[in-house]
Amino acid sequence: MIAPDQVDQRRKAAGLNSMSENLKRFNMEWDVETYKRMLPQYESWMQNMRQID
Repeated sequence: MIAPDQVDQRRKAAGLNSMSENLKRFNMEWDVETYKRMLPQYESWMQNMRQID
């Protein structure tokens, strides 16, 4: 994800609610620091998924 610290500002500019508000619908929580820490694992997983297809 590009600039995760600004995700809520970009969502607001697009007329969307915040990431936290959006994820509450699924009983999930948004923590940008956890996301940034986990990002290398997410990207590795996505790369592996693309190789499978």
